[in-house]
Amino acid sequence: MRHVFTIFITCFYFSFCFGQNKQLEHFVPKGWKALTIVKGDLNADGLEDAVMVIEEDNPDNIIKNATETPRAKELSLNSRQLLVLFKNESDEVYTLKVQNGVFIPAENSKEFPCLEDPYHNDGVIIEDGKFIINFYYFHNCGNWNVTNETYRFRFQENSLVLKEYDIINYHRASGFATEISVNLVTNKKYIITGNNIYDIDDDTAPVPVKTWSDIQLTEPITLQSLGEANCYYYENWL
Repeated sequence: MRHVFTIFITCFYFSFCFGQNKQLEHFVPKGWKALTIVKGDLNADGLEDAVMVIEEDNPDNIIKNATETPRAKELSLNSRQLLVLFKNESDEVYTLKVQNGVFIPAENSKEFPCLEDPYHNDGVIIEDGKFIINFYYFHNCGNWNVTNETYRFRFQENSLVLKEYDIINYHRASGFATEISVNLVTNKKYIITGNNIYDIDDDTAPVPVKTWSDIQLTEPITLQSLGEANCYYYENWL
């Protein structure tokens, strides 16, 4: 309950204290730092909008890693905020348009201490009017699976709506992979099974199978509605 209350206060703080400003730095409150700032036109008005990922900088949220892992002796559980800001033509002021305080995972996870940071600064792109974000899930111990996923959003009906979702999930030892590509414009998806990321010169290797199917959605998937990104989200599309 305390955690929910903290998130509510944080969202209230951002929305009302940092709603508009000419300087993007203004949207980084005291006790936080900017991880990523990417600019580009998101709403086809010819102006450079911005996407920011900011992170709380609180040493109290850095804890000792109780698990013996090859790399991390400490785990940073500092929360992250994803901010989408639109630039106004009249006064060149940035307005906070979309905010999600849970979608970007923290650098580390208490539940999965071997999981390396799935978010990377170069994983955010604005291209051809789309906001694109990539996550890479790699465990340095205890798990052989790797997941690489990409979300593509487009501004529509006053929100950022998910239009495409792609993932590849593979086993580092065997190389066997599952690929999923979801197109929420055509409402179709395909799944490829039996593929292998390694070159296998073997007649007994399975032949990849690509299966198409329709998608039934009752409402659009918006950036605001998404919970924390994780390496199991793709299972919703299997």
